[in-house]
Order: sequence, then C-alpha cells, then structure tokens
Amino acid sequence: MVREHYDSWIPRLLGAGATTLMPFGIFYAYPIDRVPHSMRRHESQHVLQYRRMGWPVLRFFAFYATYLWQWASGGFKYLNISLEKEAYAHQNDADWPVTDLPPSP
Repeated sequence: MVREHYDSWIPRLLGAGATTLMPFGIFYAYPIDRVPHSMRRHESQHVLQYRRMGWPVLRFFAFYATYLWQWASGGFKYLNISLEKEAYAHQNDADWPVTDLPPSP
C-alpha cells in the first residue's frame, strides 16, 4: 500500500500542494480533509508511473532520472515534463488509478 502523509512540510518546501516521493509515499501540504480528489488522483498517477519503470531496484533511478532529465531539457519548466502532462491528463478521471490508496475522507 502507498503511504500518504498529510500536512507535510516537504511539498511546502518545494512550493507545491503535494509531491510523490517513491518509495516513501505521497506527501500533501494540507490536512487530510483539505486534499482535493483531483490532487490525490494526480499524485497516484505518479505512483503508477513509478511502478511502470521496470524492475523494483531500478525504478527509483529510472523515474527520477527521467523526471529530472525532462525538467532540465524542457527549460526547467514543470509542465514540459511528460510525467506531469500524463498526471494532469488523468487527475479528473472518475476511475481511481491506483487501487491500493486508502479511500479519501
């Protein structure tokens, strides 16, 4: 199961509402009752992306190398990263993309 951390300083440090840091989980800047469903779906899409990166030992390096390379080669613009484009494309899907996240409050 993916662990979700609420009211965390980590996304605030990054200037974000949430961030996924696999294999450690999803970190939200807000308390559990203020996290929008779309944000949970967006971040859970990153969990799926991470899991698609192949053999578990290499996933960490593959995911973050891909993310950082696309960020740098895309002019250091968050929205130029294909992983983010995919997550935004799915954040309003009615179907829950990750089945092992606990239900939202």
